[in-house]
Amino acid sequence: MAGYPVRYYFLGVMLLMSFYFFSLNLETGLIFFLFFVLGILSLSVLQSVYYKGVIFIILFSVAAGYFVRPVVLVNHPDLFMYPNISSRTDIDTINRALLYALSSTMFWLAGFLFIIKGIKDRVVSERANSDFMMRNYVIINGIIILLTIVRLTLAIVAKVGIKGEADVDVTYAFLLRLLSPEMSFIVYYVYLSRYWNRLTFRKRILVLLMILITGYSIFITGSKTFIAIFGLCFFFDFIYQNKKIKLITFSILSVIGVVLIAFSFIMAAAVKFKGNGTVMDKAQSIANSEEVLTLGNAITQRMIGLDGQIATYMVNDLSNQKIKIDLTQSYSPKQVILHTLNIIVPKIQFTTTLSSAKLISIYINGFSVNKVHAGSLGLFAGIYFMSGSLFFLFNIALGIIVGLFFIYVRRQRNNDLKFILFFVGAYFILRMVLSGNFDLIIGEFSIEIITFFFYVKLISFIGAKY
Repeated sequence: MAGYPVRYYFLGVMLLMSFYFFSLNLETGLIFFLFFVLGILSLSVLQSVYYKGVIFIILFSVAAGYFVRPVVLVNHPDLFMYPNISSRTDIDTINRALLYALSSTMFWLAGFLFIIKGIKDRVVSERANSDFMMRNYVIINGIIILLTIVRLTLAIVAKVGIKGEADVDVTYAFLLRLLSPEMSFIVYYVYLSRYWNRLTFRKRILVLLMILITGYSIFITGSKTFIAIFGLCFFFDFIYQNKKIKLITFSILSVIGVVLIAFSFIMAAAVKFKGNGTVMDKAQSIANSEEVLTLGNAITQRMIGLDGQIATYMVNDLSNQKIKIDLTQSYSPKQVILHTLNIIVPKIQFTTTLSSAKLISIYINGFSVNKVHAGSLGLFAGIYFMSGSLFFLFNIALGIIVGLFFIYVRRQRNNDLKFILFFVGAYFILRMVLSGNFDLIIGEFSIEIITFFFYVKLISFIGAKY
């Protein structure tokens, strides 16, 4: 049986979903079919496999945020994610949100294709003697191990970074910014996938051990991504290398992915709500009590986008305009820049106003202002508050910026560093679509890029000296 790139299977799934939704609602099915057509057309414009990969990541991220959730929500509108706003939604509002996501994606891709077609593609050959990862194995691991110890110490001893923990001393919280877990994952994924045969037995053990420790450092915070981020390393690598896989392999990997996602949700919930029992006891209790629909709803609603867009429409129609005014002000360019600087620059507060994430937590989720919680509505809802009827201009600009970043990445001369930056950019797109909190995502992305190049220079300097 012949193998095909992952994007082919994605398009096949979207086509099947359009047929499914045609049987439920003609308009919903048509929107899904138009999204499928948009995918076909946008992936056909460019010849470069590299840029096809970026387009696929955009399409996949939007599908995850907006076109998976209807599987539950169309049949069960009472499972709307934000009961504080409304106890249920309706098919017309769902279709309105889907159509907005479709048109926004179209303009985003238009901006991306405009800049890619406008700048001459230049493939840079790898620099001679560019065995950076292997030559500096000791230095790279020394830095990651040291910063991982710091992360674990802050989490275990001081509860810094633990979800839901209040009254925590965050004096040294800025140290968490020095190394993100996803950067650790991708570095060790490169060693695992590219250099496994060149590693000694002890080095192989260290790589596997650090993957587990990095996952544990995320797990103890109560985050559901402790498995997902490492899984994304494989997924993005499939896209980056345009690997072809057989249908049976794709089916098996899809089942494994669904099982692991369900497992991560159950375990993360067990960590946060374990009470007096052990984590495993709580996890078993959750798994036994959850029905397929309930668990499916819990997973798909965390993709945020569709429910967030629906909530945005409902907020816009509320008689109490304070919510809309506060959110619009929080999404203003000035406030987004100031809150982004709050994240990037440690120990300095450029603004003390509540961020969009906190306002969403209060207004949309209905949590107390004192609760340690950050909400989100998805990328296109954020653009809706920022740009209103000019949303298409924002999406075109976003496409241009994304295009410029990946053009820069393509021109890197070290293949390992190129893939790491490709992963960082792809992960940024996925997080941006599912969150839409520009200050948080752009701030963390900026820190990741800054620290990445700082470490590359530092490692190169130390390596040259010794």
